[in-house]
Amino acid sequence: MAKGMMDPRGEQELGLNIDGTMIDVKVGCEDLGFCVHENLIRSHSGFFEAALSKEWAENVERLVKLPEDRPEVFKAYVQWLYSGRIYSINDGNLRNYSLLARMYALGEKLIDPEFQDRVLDAITASARFRHPGIKRGFPSNKAIGIIYDGTPSTSPARRLIVDLHVRYGGPEWMSADCDKVHPEFTLDLATELMKERRTKGTEGRSYEDLESGTPCSYHHHAKGRLCVGQDN
Repeated sequence: MAKGMMDPRGEQELGLNIDGTMIDVKVGCEDLGFCVHENLIRSHSGFFEAALSKEWAENVERLVKLPEDRPEVFKAYVQWLYSGRIYSINDGNLRNYSLLARMYALGEKLIDPEFQDRVLDAITASARFRHPGIKRGFPSNKAIGIIYDGTPSTSPARRLIVDLHVRYGGPEWMSADCDKVHPEFTLDLATELMKERRTKGTEGRSYEDLESGTPCSYHHHAKGRLCVGQDN
């Protein structure tokens, strides 16, 4: 099994809500099947909570179909449900940003903000990763497009992607495959850069969350609440 990013909470704190009732989830055009504990997935996902309520037909069959989603992405979601780990590492210890982006977009669809927060933690950790002989990597235009196509304009993931570019990016980031850059991202980036220019010479933004590796300001939880990514 691939390496993963462990949830900083212990197993007891994960609070797995599991009983013997199982549901079937068919994913993708080939209806690849997954068997998941109903209480567990309903306690995390607003989508599944609604889909398995008495008002929906899926409640009778205990079957939910996700034909437009990718099995490998839903598999990563199920792995996180049971383990608290985000599995997204390629050979050579490099993060698969496209997979992480699809995971975040899936979390948007499934209405699981906690899962989305953990995915953003993984993206931030990957962007900060430095290792001798390995080029530091950042989300590609493809990954950016996936996030922008799968999230609303107010998404914290969009803000994180823009901030990574403002804080660490250079002209070469926009020169490669510039025709594939998402237009909404281009507008957001230009807007943020103009804000930075306006504050030049003043205190401006510190990007403390990006530097510390605990991107709490990009999470969905309420301000002031202790983040699971912070040391207790």
